Amino acid sequence: MESLTLEKVYEMLWDCKYCGQLKNLGVTHRHCPSCGAPQDASARYFPPDSEKIAVSDHPMVGADRLCGSCSEAQGAACRNCGHCGAPLEGTAEVARRADQVFQSEQLFLGETAADARAEFAGGGPPPPVPQRSAGIGKFVVMGIVAVLLAAFGLFFFWKKDVEAQVTSLTWTREQAVEQYRHVTKSAWCDALPRNAKELGRSSEKRSTEKVPDGESCQTRKIDQGNGSFVEKEECSPKYRDVAVMADKCTYQALEWAETRVAKSSGTSSETPTDPQPNLARTGDCVGCERLGRKTATYSAKIRLSAEETDDCDLAPELWAALKVGSSVHAQVRQLTGGIDCSSVGLR
Repeated sequence: MESLTLEKVYEMLWDCKYCGQLKNLGVTHRHCPSCGAPQDASARYFPPDSEKIAVSDHPMVGADRLCGSCSEAQGAACRNCGHCGAPLEGTAEVARRADQVFQSEQLFLGETAADARAEFAGGGPPPPVPQRSAGIGKFVVMGIVAVLLAAFGLFFFWKKDVEAQVTSLTWTREQAVEQYRHVTKSAWCDALPRNAKELGRSSEKRSTEKVPDGESCQTRKIDQGNGSFVEKEECSPKYRDVAVMADKCTYQALEWAETRVAKSSGTSSETPTDPQPNLARTGDCVGCERLGRKTATYSAKIRLSAEETDDCDLAPELWAALKVGSSVHAQVRQLTGGIDCSSVGLR
């Protein structure tokens, strides 16, 4: 939960646009102490920390208001403008600076007051306007990079259609055999299989959790609209990751585990058949066997030219429709070479 602490009230600063007098006080100096010109409320800015001046024993009754007749800023307690005498009832408040937030650890080291004001205050001279030529150059470079990336992508993925010939057709079928036997594995000790026999355990990192680790604080400067500002310190908790340890067990249990694979293979002149492995024993006894996963692969050698031949695994229906010497159409990758096997089809 974020906490807020109200701090002291400080004077904002303003620079006289008539005589150039800098760093006049927002509350104390309603007129320029150098030339007497009235304060411009819109020119107030936050001072750097090294130049803050607290407002002492000065009653604050609200934001200043702009005189509807002469547009001079007047205190909220005033009934009439001290410059032209016009009534102030119903007049608008002066515009306020946006809140300014910065990390508490920031310091104004190696800076002049003018540098700090320009960076943090927002009321000093505006930042230099970027040169137009630099912006145009940036867009030109970005355009060139985009064109080059597009060209590379087109070339990398570009494929061309070719006619090719099947030079051989082969098939392979595999049948795995599983055995019910003791296997040794590891798992978290609170998640062992029911029939597991624990062989040993060790403490290992299982996850992480966040724990409180102090606070992260920043200070917000808030324009009061009357030539002063207040500071509020905003703090929120910080957290760090801490390893959560748990016991991991090595165990032994009875499971079905793949022990061997039977294979049959041939060419297109032979009808594809499944291998028939001999099972030692069947049932659920220790050492008993059963059939496991079964796979089939149908391959073709495809000649693109006298010097280039590629191997492709094909769908069973397409493989069955081909013969040695069949013509097929396919796509070849321009950059990396080779057939895109998914594109192979009957001519």
